[in-house]
Amino acid sequence: MKPPDWPRRKSDLKKARAGGALGRRVAAANTFGIGRVLLQLYGRCFDGYHRYRAHWCNAPARRAYRAHAGPLDAAQRTLVDQLRGVGLAKTMLSALLPDVDWTKLQAVANGWLATPEVRESERAYRAAMEGHGEHGSKDYFIRLLGVRDEAVLEVDSPWLSLFLHERLLAVVNGYLGVFSKLNAVDVWSTVPLVHDRDDSGSQRWHRDPEDRRLVKVFLYLNEVGPGSGALEYVAHSRPGDRYGRLWPQEFPIGSRPPRDELERLIDPRDRIECRGPAGTLLFVDTCGFHRGGRATTGRRVLATSTHVTPASIWPRRFQVSGDIGSVAGTEAQRRAVSLP
Repeated sequence: MKPPDWPRRKSDLKKARAGGALGRRVAAANTFGIGRVLLQLYGRCFDGYHRYRAHWCNAPARRAYRAHAGPLDAAQRTLVDQLRGVGLAKTMLSALLPDVDWTKLQAVANGWLATPEVRESERAYRAAMEGHGEHGSKDYFIRLLGVRDEAVLEVDSPWLSLFLHERLLAVVNGYLGVFSKLNAVDVWSTVPLVHDRDDSGSQRWHRDPEDRRLVKVFLYLNEVGPGSGALEYVAHSRPGDRYGRLWPQEFPIGSRPPRDELERLIDPRDRIECRGPAGTLLFVDTCGFHRGGRATTGRRVLATSTHVTPASIWPRRFQVSGDIGSVAGTEAQRRAVSLP
């Protein structure tokens, strides 16, 4: 089942992408320097529009959150404060969500990793890299749900239940200040391989494109240590922060600085490498600069979700098979899955 606003959001995203492409083509022409000036003006107007749109579209969800949200406990407040401070918060699943069946999550993930499809994807990636063949930038990622927009989750999926957990949503919503929407759910496995090629895709520093403020949640399903491709984050790099003006977001494509440029401009102490044991739970505002490390000696297996505000033009990236209302009993859960 797709949410009722899916066609409109799909159309809005298509128009925004077309507008961004037009602006970049104008800049590329740059006759007598006019293209660059026009692009700057276009960018300011586009950014202003999205600022206004975010304020206007989020107003009902902001009012509803203030009216209906319950108080946060000490553990939740600590995570929200960490997010507000640097853009990233870290805890253990057992500390925040003690009622979640961790054994079941690991069993489901391990069962998926043992499937022939996953093994074939790993073999194909290694063969392409070792043979110096061309491959897509995301091929080192193996995804449980596969192609976006066509992904289907059963209503009783443990991953859907995890990322609709009331205590988890309370942290996300407490940071965003609105009742958020669950935009994406997936499980990733990063294929470990030693190679001498440049980092590609999300292994490069980037800002995510889905919203002006958003939260991605990552649950490590195995130990992520040196050589496992731990997430890296630049503290204070969100819009409005110390590094917020460096390669700002371009809607709706995010932002990606040239190779090796970002490292020259940030304090090394502001680079956070998120290693951790199995069960590590991360809340990250990925409007700030981040990247996935390169897995060389061990795989990184994680479950992830994306939570955006109602102003986001990105449609939900998965469908639900079954009555989603049966697992969305609270106000926060209903709004997360776009139920009235």
